[in-house]
Amino acid sequence: MAANVKDENGNPVRKAATKKNYFIYLSLKQKYRITPHQVFINGKAFSLETGLVDTTPVQHVNKNVPGADEKTTLVPKTSNKVIQLKIVDPVQVKKTSGLQKLTNKNDVVVSYTWQTKKYFAVLKKLEKLDPVLNE
Repeated sequence: MAANVKDENGNPVRKAATKKNYFIYLSLKQKYRITPHQVFINGKAFSLETGLVDTTPVQHVNKNVPGADEKTTLVPKTSNKVIQLKIVDPVQVKKTSGLQKLTNKNDVVVSYTWQTKKYFAVLKKLEKLDPVLNE
């Protein structure tokens, strides 16, 4: 977009922020029961919703080039239970020093409970997918 573009009232036109979608999955043994609580992405806390994935592999299909769909495997085929985490809203969280260290060193940190104890799953670096046009 060109600089200094104005609308019909002379107000500066701002480009809409690009919406980011995050695809976050947890894989665990079938017999385990965990409760995910929050996800921290680049240090920011978000509430989440969870859903069980019925079949694997889970693939993301990018149809930017007609006739040449680009598939990225997000979750390989597994007999494990796979939980999808859907980001809902940003939340304010007071971080402990341990949690602060985890969020400083990792792009993604998921807090969850298992057998009444709190744990954290981490991902050092997010993998960026190509943008999908017209979404």
